[in-house]
Amino acid sequence: MIPMMIIEGKDCCRYYTKQCKRRVSGIKVKSIDTTGAGEAFMGAILYCLASDINLLKDEGSLREALFVNACGALTVTKTGAIPALPTKQVVEQIIKEASV
Repeated sequence: MIPMMIIEGKDCCRYYTKQCKRRVSGIKVKSIDTTGAGEAFMGAILYCLASDINLLKDEGSLREALFVNACGALTVTKTGAIPALPTKQVVEQIIKEASV
């Protein structure tokens, strides 16, 4: 089975690998402009894959990498795609806040 991700907008993303099938909930934000949310998500997952070639083989690492949901969520809180892209530090902060 080829690893696969399905993005379900603000609700969640699902990932499927040979070893598992899981769902990661979205992060609730006040949406202003949805331009660039998908690009932010995909850019973040590509960053994660480039940083760890074995990412798809380890469910714990894969689940942790799905901070990319926060990238998409943060992008819709501002106007415009490029100016709205969050930094890694901002993403880590929103994940910390969402986990509380």
